[in-house]
Amino acid sequence: MMKPEAMRRNTLEGGQVTLVVFRRKKDRWFTGVALELDIVEEMEDPLALLQSLTEAVWLHVRGVVVDRLSHGLLNRWAPASYWRVHEALRAGRVPRSLRPVYFVFTIALPALVAAKQPAHVTPRAPELATARG
Repeated sequence: MMKPEAMRRNTLEGGQVTLVVFRRKKDRWFTGVALELDIVEEMEDPLALLQSLTEAVWLHVRGVVVDRLSHGLLNRWAPASYWRVHEALRAGRVPRSLRPVYFVFTIALPALVAAKQPAHVTPRAPELATARG
């Protein structure tokens, strides 16, 4: 796994946020994470979770824009365990600990900055099949 310091740095002019929604076999709820912002949520409904996570990401980015905060807040990397899940899914491997239902989306940071409300933010087509099993 690449260390966050070696990854591309997000700015208001460029970059992206990766959203991963998955459920571990031992869990009843889905986990959603914005990898580059270290925002994590849990819910029973994966689509409601994706919507809530998108709104949380939008609010975070809007706060950086409106309050003119440090761009460092756009680069708060989630723990390595979430990145490992993402890397496995991108490689087409569903870890044994996960149920075979997951989503991986990316949102361009300029789109988040330009959006007037969270409903105007549309994640790009999933990197993987939107759902399995």
